[in-house]
Amino acid sequence: MTNDLMLRKAMLDWINGYCNQNFKEPDIPPGVELALKKMIDSSTIPSGVSSQSVGGVSVSYSGADQGVLREVEKLLSPYVKMKVI
Repeated sequence: MTNDLMLRKAMLDWINGYCNQNFKEPDIPPGVELALKKMIDSSTIPSGVSSQSVGGVSVSYSGADQGVLREVEKLLSPYVKMKVI
């Protein structure tokens, strides 16, 4: 698996957890696909990353990157399912 595919899978895993969904290739809704592409594009720019871990693919953003995260969250908001306890 190439780095690009690994990154895409990791970002899709994050989206699935954030949305409480199970989106799979190739049936990803257009809004989710757009959010995924924005996340991947922003991840190639190292500026603003305040911390990063590889194992659980955790990245903390600061500064301008917060705008990208807010934009991604806004794109994903229609797809978020509430968790029933």
